[in-house]
Amino acid sequence: MLFVAVIFTALAVSYGWGMRGCVIGGEKGALLPGALLGLCLAFFMCDGEFSYLYLFFAAVGALSTFYGGTETYGQTMGFVLHPEREGYQNKFHIGIIGVFLKGGLWFAIAGGMLSLLIGTLSGEYYSATEYTVLFLLIPVFTLIGPKIFNSPYDKENKRFPKIYFSLDRAEEWGGNVLLTLAIVILAAVNKDILALGAVLTGFVSGGTGFAGGLILFRLANHGTKKRQFFRKLNELHMIEGWKLMEHIFGAVAGGCLMLYFGLNSDKISQLLSKTDLSALPLSGDRDIIAGAATVLMLFLSALLYAVRAFNEKKGRRYDERTYEMFERPLWSAFPLILIFMGSESAAAASAFVTVCYALCEKCGVEWFKGRKNEKTMRILCFILFILSFSYFLSCLVTGRKISTAMLIILYTFMYTLPCIPHFFTSQRKKERKEKKMSILRFYSGGGLVVWNFIAQSIIITLFVCFYFQN
Repeated sequence: MLFVAVIFTALAVSYGWGMRGCVIGGEKGALLPGALLGLCLAFFMCDGEFSYLYLFFAAVGALSTFYGGTETYGQTMGFVLHPEREGYQNKFHIGIIGVFLKGGLWFAIAGGMLSLLIGTLSGEYYSATEYTVLFLLIPVFTLIGPKIFNSPYDKENKRFPKIYFSLDRAEEWGGNVLLTLAIVILAAVNKDILALGAVLTGFVSGGTGFAGGLILFRLANHGTKKRQFFRKLNELHMIEGWKLMEHIFGAVAGGCLMLYFGLNSDKISQLLSKTDLSALPLSGDRDIIAGAATVLMLFLSALLYAVRAFNEKKGRRYDERTYEMFERPLWSAFPLILIFMGSESAAAASAFVTVCYALCEKCGVEWFKGRKNEKTMRILCFILFILSFSYFLSCLVTGRKISTAMLIILYTFMYTLPCIPHFFTSQRKKERKEKKMSILRFYSGGGLVVWNFIAQSIIITLFVCFYFQN
């Protein structure tokens, strides 16, 4: 069973991470692999009498990986991938250390928060005051962390931080350092060994997965003096370096965290057996209010588009990070408080509505902007969100739970579908003609990774349908 759990989780998170790099990116794109990680943990750790907790794990998995998306790593990877370019020469170690740190922080936070959830739901470790303070401090961390670790930053005068993993780009991984330290301190004070181990496992596996995937990406681009295997596969269009890196990153980190939690399954079962949602602050009627509040936060964040347009019309242009600082707490920090207080409706809203909204917002507003099918995609995204929101409302009113089938369909096929028109563009057709490749060869290899996404979507969905029937 543990072997199956590790392999399936590695596949699911690998798919999620590859999809993040394809469709959305940033913090909102990281919701998908995180949700899949949490859902996998729920499938294998919370089966039977604890299966009602799957929404909590999917939601916290999504919202905890959200913060890693704030980290910029394009130039960091350049030290490994482009040693021939100016500024990148002889700095291979900077790229490897940088991605190890950033990947490590990404999954250290995810592993730590999922463990905090177990300790909180069981009532064994954390009080409402403790985790509320932790999550309220997250916006503070995102402000203070970069000032401590990622300053000074003055691109014009070429003044950069002492610990720096880019050429001239602003970095803000310092906020995640503070958040990780806060999770460690909270777990240590409460003697939560499970959480401390999850943070360490997430850090090592996330760093190793990102760095290892990046090395394979380099081999696909350059090979070595004696070995040109990956480079030849890349030239033959049989692999795609960027996606290879992302899939390795997700597979290693997700699989290792599943292995850690699986090895501690007895401890987890013991803790979850003490769970009593009715004893938590947001039970009964307050649960529905919390779910409505979570959705309202999404709509408030959507207003930022109107605010931005108004400011630009008035000639006031603000840095993108200014809007993000308002948006991030609405998407993650505040909903986490409601979920940890025991609101199943807030968990459902985060695991389903928030993840769906992230997809619809990106595809409807940004991803297809300027393309021939822009209006069509906007209409389809609007319809998709209205349908998902209506389904959520019906569950909220009738007391039904959002089914695992609906979650999986959203996480797989709904995310995979927008990739198809993206890859079959006139630009891709032009690229194929320039490379003088047949349609079959070009669209079945690394040039069209959507086939891989479709295959993974089918495997994940079938496995859940046949293995986890509820």
